[in-house]
Amino acid sequence: MKEQPGHIDFLNLIAKELSGEISEEEREQLHAWVGADSANEREYRAYKNLWGEMEKVQGATSPEVDAEWKRLERVIDAEEEVYDEFSWNFRSFIKLAASLLLLFAAGIGIYFMLNANYAKYEAVAEVKEIQLPEGTKVALNVDSKIKVPKKFSNGVREVELSGEAFFEVARDTLHPFVVRAGKAVVRVLGTAFNVKAYKHDDKVEITVEHGKVAVMYDKNPGERVILVRGKKAVVQKSTGEIIAGDNDDVNFRAWQTRKIIFEDTPLAEAVSVIGEVYHVQIRLKNSALEHCPITTVFDDKPLDTVLNVL
Repeated sequence: MKEQPGHIDFLNLIAKELSGEISEEEREQLHAWVGADSANEREYRAYKNLWGEMEKVQGATSPEVDAEWKRLERVIDAEEEVYDEFSWNFRSFIKLAASLLLLFAAGIGIYFMLNANYAKYEAVAEVKEIQLPEGTKVALNVDSKIKVPKKFSNGVREVELSGEAFFEVARDTLHPFVVRAGKAVVRVLGTAFNVKAYKHDDKVEITVEHGKVAVMYDKNPGERVILVRGKKAVVQKSTGEIIAGDNDDVNFRAWQTRKIIFEDTPLAEAVSVIGEVYHVQIRLKNSALEHCPITTVFDDKPLDTVLNVL
């Protein structure tokens, strides 16, 4: 059985009415068709409700909706025989597709709405230094980024870090400063500390330069480790284990300060530090040199100078 004569024309009229382009004569024809049968009325209301939901997400009707309906009409008219069963299945498919499109659009809208409340800072090829509105200074290492709310809530200054950063937190005893990095949570009032939390590492390292910080695992905030100047903690992402101890790495901030100190340091270790600071790969051709001790200081020197000295 063929599709009911004139049905596609009424779909076109529905589109015109929803987009505000229908004439009075066409409106009368449409309302007569809607009132002629309860099935017509249900279909009309279904399209109208769907249109209303789409307007909530988009904020305005699309100026090309009429053209899209006409394109759909041409596709359907190209079929010589349209059976009732196929017709209803096709309509169901169209409604399902429209619903999925609506959900996708809503998801995109929510994503941008949530992210509109955050400021993002990223260091790609070189170290980047920023100052947050409340006074905290942050140095971002290469391939690192930080996400900061445009307005802090619940009395907490909370940021998210991916990569490595050194924080000099503006002291505020009423509003704690919290860094979420990987699975680690660092909570302070006013101090200076380094956080290393690259995605490819299975650990997060927190090193305190001065002041006091509390380190915890995000899934077990009740258990925490307190660090003071000269101390360091390593949080295992997979297990949540926190290992605290003395910081024996004098070059933990060298990526930012470009001051490198070697004191009887094995050459293999020195080469590794230089590679991290200057973001290069260095290989020793002679493995016999790996344990050769190096004692020297490089204070913000170009890479060529460092290599020549070595």
